[in-house]
Amino acid sequence: MRVWLLLFAALGFFVLANMPPGLAIADRVLFVSYPGATTSSQDYVATDRPYYVLGSGESAIVHITGHVSSQQPRVTVTVHTPVGRARPITWSTDPSGYFAIPYLLDFSARGGTYVVTVSYDGGQASASFVVMRS
Repeated sequence: MRVWLLLFAALGFFVLANMPPGLAIADRVLFVSYPGATTSSQDYVATDRPYYVLGSGESAIVHITGHVSSQQPRVTVTVHTPVGRARPITWSTDPSGYFAIPYLLDFSARGGTYVVTVSYDGGQASASFVVMRS
């Protein structure tokens, strides 16, 4: 467990050190939304990367994963874009409450902070990621 936490800390330092200067400090504190250590009783949602860099004509897939502790067969995952649009996705969980959803960032995706929220009967959890244009 400590090795993973050290790896996340080192990755966070590397990403922060290599962020473009135009981003605000608030945008650089994305790592707090990632679960460092989870157990099967914690509810969470996370993305596979804290930021995505898209060039002209490029697309990317954001892998959204999570867990809900209550026995929910379905969850609603909503991706909120930087311009205020919300795209809800209803998805099934496995028998243990885990889910994994691919989310396409197409070549026209706007730069900025995206917020991912999972809602289910009994609660909600959220995470965020940043899209940067090169």
